[in-house]
Amino acid sequence: MEGNGNQSNYGRFYGEDETPGYAILNLNLGNELTIQNHNVVLKYGIENILDASYSTYADWNNILRQGRNFYMNMSFVIH
Repeated sequence: MEGNGNQSNYGRFYGEDETPGYAILNLNLGNELTIQNHNVVLKYGIENILDASYSTYADWNNILRQGRNFYMNMSFVIH
């Protein structure tokens, strides 16, 4: 879970403004496999599971942050 409370302490000079609080849910998983003396590391997950619309006080012109996002990363380690 990632979130922020209502932001009322901001720098108008820098283009920041008051924004409501938000909370998003993320899920991150990983596995490590050994294949012929080599390690394969898999990392995968979902960010912003509920596809919440939000921005922070520092997002220029209150442009929304990324919605639901799926990712997968694979690393191959040679010993």
